[in-house]
This record gives sequence, structure tokens and C-alpha cells, in this order.
Amino acid sequence: MFTLFISLAGFTTQAQDTLAKDTTYRPYFGTYTKKYFSMVVGYNGARYQYAEFGFAVNEFGIVGHHPMSWALYATTEIHIGQETVVAPKLGACVAGGSALVFNLLYYTNLENQGRFCFRPEIGVGFGPARVTYGYNFDFTNKEFPYMNKHCLNVVFMVPMKMLKFVDTMPGR
Repeated sequence: MFTLFISLAGFTTQAQDTLAKDTTYRPYFGTYTKKYFSMVVGYNGARYQYAEFGFAVNEFGIVGHHPMSWALYATTEIHIGQETVVAPKLGACVAGGSALVFNLLYYTNLENQGRFCFRPEIGVGFGPARVTYGYNFDFTNKEFPYMNKHCLNVVFMVPMKMLKFVDTMPGR
């Protein structure tokens, strides 16, 4: 089976041309990025379901011939059920096919219970969208029943205002 896969993959791959004499024009050398102020909407769920809303500064585009995106954001996760739970969140994300995310959250029921945690996430992300898996590491030893230990996250950043545009792609 492995031999069949390698054989089939060999028919579709192409090598980079290193013998070309004209190296000044390469359509994939350059940068094409857009930086936005965006609205963040998302879903986080496992045992307890959360909706996510907030704002971000994010940039996505192409650097060289690689997709690239990053974001810094402040959002709030909201769970409405037997008890309303709110979790303000600060985070950072880097993606370019695979996504790596770091979040700091404070889960609270707005009364007397709360829990501070760190959630790293890993998954897939292109441009303003990503799907990741995260695990909450608790910084407090308080009992708090409405926090997922791990969760699936689907996030989309809706561009609202363009802050910066960079286009150094040759031939445009």
C-alpha cells in the first residue's frame, strides 16, 4: 500500500527549477498580506457548549509561496444553560495550514465562583478561519463544574476594517 501511494504521489509532484537563468521573476517570491481589525465569532464545545464573540487584529496572506496568518484577540466565551457562565479570553494565534493558539481565560458564573486557566490549541487554520483542539490547564484548585477540560474550537474572524495592505508580488 505504501509503495502504491509513493508511486501515485510521484506522478503529481514537480521539482523546483534550479537551472533557470532568469531568477529575477518568480511569481511566488514576494509578499501579499492584508491586516484587519476584525470581529471574532466562534463555537467551543465538548460537554459544555460555548459561543465566542469579540474583536481581533489579524493579518493573513502569502509570504513567498506559503500561506500565513496571525491574530491577537480579546473575546468572551458565553455558556447559557442551567447557569450562565462567562469566560473573558485573551489569545494569540499563528497559522499557515497548521494552527497554534495560546489563550488565557477566566471562567466565572458572575457570582462567587471563578477559575483561571491556560488553553493551548493545535489544529488547522487558513486565513481568517481555524478549527482547533484545546486543553484547559487550570491555575486554581477551585471546584468549578462548567469548564470543559478539553474542547473543539471553530473560529472565524470577520474583517471589519483594513488596517494595512502589502503587495510586493512581482508582475502585479
